[in-house]
Amino acid sequence: MKVKSKISVIPAKRSASRDPALKTLATYKNLGFPASQAQLRMATYKILLFLLLVSLINLAHASELIDRPLLPTHIDLHDSASLQRGARNFMNYCAGCHSLQNITYLQMAERIKLYNSDHEIYIDLLEENLIFTGAAPTDPIYSAMTNAQAESWFGAPAPDLSLIVRERSADWVYTYLNSFYADPNRPFGDNNLLLRNTAMPNVLFNLQGEQDIIYQSDKSGNISHLVMLGNGHMTPEQFQQFTRDTVNFLAALSAPPRPHKIELGFWLVCGFGLIFLLIFLIYGKIPARNIS
Repeated sequence: MKVKSKISVIPAKRSASRDPALKTLATYKNLGFPASQAQLRMATYKILLFLLLVSLINLAHASELIDRPLLPTHIDLHDSASLQRGARNFMNYCAGCHSLQNITYLQMAERIKLYNSDHEIYIDLLEENLIFTGAAPTDPIYSAMTNAQAESWFGAPAPDLSLIVRERSADWVYTYLNSFYADPNRPFGDNNLLLRNTAMPNVLFNLQGEQDIIYQSDKSGNISHLVMLGNGHMTPEQFQQFTRDTVNFLAALSAPPRPHKIELGFWLVCGFGLIFLLIFLIYGKIPARNIS
């Protein structure tokens, strides 16, 4: 009679030196973190899910706002004449409701290159043409309208525009200013094709004239565009230049000066270098242990 021998197969232990997952787990344990493979996977999944949700929210927000292609504005931050015209436009038509509280009048003068022959800020010209509230040149640029007044009159406080171009983009602001049309269903009789049901009235109506919205239907659904019903005090080309100068001015306020960019870049490089150094010290000097 033949006797069959039973041979038990013992699974080989996984070596942390050959398994990246175990090596990472060993490093976490050596650092004092109570981690397991399941916990590491779960943390990774949560991070990926969070990033996916943020991307979807941003896409949904963009799809709600943009109903028409953005118009190119072609800003030029070196065009001092355009920057100064834009500052004039803003202070005469926008500053009554909107603030630029992140910047002072002196900083604004520097951004728009309001210099005299000695390359110094032209204080007299600044006070005579761009300061209408009696503020000092070193004061931030606040609007005359309070938030309580804005909520009472328009239903919402007027946003600060110091960083509007950085937040939205220059093309977005330019398209917004050129997208107002007549809408009798709105409280002030105006609406905006880019940002529907905006609380802002069309304060540039006298300059641009009246636009109307036209709906056309095709296979993709309703398509809307604007047509000019009558010119204002400016021709379409003059109004486009007016809004382009205004956006150019706002873009100059949103962009940090060159010395600040260089300083910020230097500290960012130093910060990343420190992070890489810490990672090298952690993973280079802490040996991974075998985990059964």
